[in-house]
Formats: sequence, C-alpha cells, structure tokens
Amino acid sequence: MAVSATSLSQVLLDIPLGLAIDRIGRKQLIILGPAILAISSIAIFYSTNIWELIICRLIFGLGFSMWSIANHVSIGSTSSPKHLGKAMSVLGGTQRLGILVGPVLGGFVAALYGFHSPFGIFAILSALAVPILFAGRMTFLKRNSQVIDDVRSSIFSAIRMDRKRIWISSSAFFLT
Repeated sequence: MAVSATSLSQVLLDIPLGLAIDRIGRKQLIILGPAILAISSIAIFYSTNIWELIICRLIFGLGFSMWSIANHVSIGSTSSPKHLGKAMSVLGGTQRLGILVGPVLGGFVAALYGFHSPFGIFAILSALAVPILFAGRMTFLKRNSQVIDDVRSSIFSAIRMDRKRIWISSSAFFLT
C-alpha cells in the first residue's frame, strides 16, 4: 500500500487538478507541485511507521500530479499544433524514464546510505527546483509575447529557457 499510495493519489486527483489548472493557471501548480514534493519527501525521510509513510506518499502523489499535469498543459499551450505530439512525447518520455530509472538509482543510494536517504536527496532536489521554476516563470512572463511556430523553437526554446528546471525536475524523479 505504501508503494501504490502515490499512484492512488494521482488517480484520484488528476481530474480535479486539471479543473483547478483551468481556474488558477498552470504556472502556480508548476511551482507548487515541486514544493509539495519537497515537503512530502522530507516527511517521508522522517517517517517512523507505515501509516505516516502512506499519508506522506499520498501527499507526494498530489505534488507529482500538480507538476505533471501543469507541465503537460504548458507544453500543449506553447507548442504549435503541427508539433504537439513530438513535444508531448519528449515530456512524457522523460517522466517515464525517471519513473523507470529512479527506483534503481534510489535502491543503490538506499543500500549505501540507508532507506531514508533517497527521499532526503529528492527533497533537496525538489526544493532547489522551486526557485528555478519561479525564475523561469518570471522569464516566461517577460517573453510572453514571443510566438512559437515550429518544433525547434517550441521545444528547444522552452528547454533553453527552462533547462535547469527540466533537468532538476527530471533528475529528481530518478531518485524516487
């Protein structure tokens, strides 16, 4: 149950969070998601029993859903329709790569430094992502008038503009 708590949370919250994005906007959730991930990872790091772990993993799922859905909406709204599939596949592929490789790397880290250590590292990386995401948001708002016409400008401009955000976010997911 502790392992699947994150997925359960995502299944229950994806649609309500999609509706919330329509009301409050994606940029807030792109920043709030990693903040919740950092806080829940710290709580997981300090959890002392299975029920604390389950509750923290449910909250972790909330943060992951916020980050994931908001990023998908951002890619969808900044990519041209002609190249939307390619842009979405890059985002989805990096997320799935993190979900695939993360437990392996996290297992090695846990074997070397203890069960709680991957969550501590993930908390640090998620916390570092928040100011980078905020700075990226400010940059995006300043450049909001730029029109992105093709996949090169849509994907690669976004990666150049937010490469630290994407790298830290993707790297952090490798550890869970």
